[in-house]
Amino acid sequence: MLDSHSKLGIALVIFYIPVILLAVYLTCYRRLRPRMVWIIVIFFAFIRTAAGVLVIVTEQKPSLEVAIASTILLNTGVFPLIAATLGLIRIIMVLEKDKTPRLGQCLLLSRLLFFVGMGLTVAGGALEGSDNNSDALTGVKLVKAGYFIVLVFLICLLVVQGYFWQQSSRLSRTARTALKAMALATPFMVVRITFLFLLVFDSSDLR
Repeated sequence: MLDSHSKLGIALVIFYIPVILLAVYLTCYRRLRPRMVWIIVIFFAFIRTAAGVLVIVTEQKPSLEVAIASTILLNTGVFPLIAATLGLIRIIMVLEKDKTPRLGQCLLLSRLLFFVGMGLTVAGGALEGSDNNSDALTGVKLVKAGYFIVLVFLICLLVVQGYFWQQSSRLSRTARTALKAMALATPFMVVRITFLFLLVFDSSDLR
C-alpha cells in the first residue's frame, strides 16, 4: 500500500514528464533565439521528476543518502522555475530592443545572484546531512544565506516586471503575452519561497 509521500512522488513524475516533452518540443521548434526559457523549464522539470522518483524510492526502501538527495532536489527545484522568468524577460527584450536599453546589466546581476544562491543552497543541503555537528551547522547557515540571495534575485525580477507593466501599452502583443505569463506564475513562486523560508528559519514549528 502506497503512503502519501509515495503518491505525491508518483504525481510529480506523471505531471512533469509531459512538461519535459513539451519544453523539448518548444526548444527544438524555436530554432531562433531566445530559447533559454524552454531550456530552463526542461532543467526544472528534470529536477522535479528526479525528486519524485527519489521520494518513491525513499518511502519504499528507506535510506539516509537517498532521503538527503530527495530533500535537496525538492528544495532547489524551484530555482530553475524562478529563473525561467529570466527567459521570458529575454524574449521581451529581444522583441522590444529600443525600449530596454539598460536592462541587460540588471539581468546579468540577476543571473549571478541566481547561480550563487542555488550553489549555496545545494552545498548547504549536502552539509546538513553530515554526521559532524559543525558541518551540519555550516550547512544550515549556507542554506539560509542562499535563500536570502534568492529573495534578492526574486525582488529584482519583480522590479523588472513592474517596469514592463509600466511600458505595457507600448509593447507588442507577443511581449505582453510573455509579461502576462510571468504575472501568472509570480504568486506561486512567492508562496513557494515563503514556504522555504518558514521551513529553514522556523523548522521547529510543525504547522
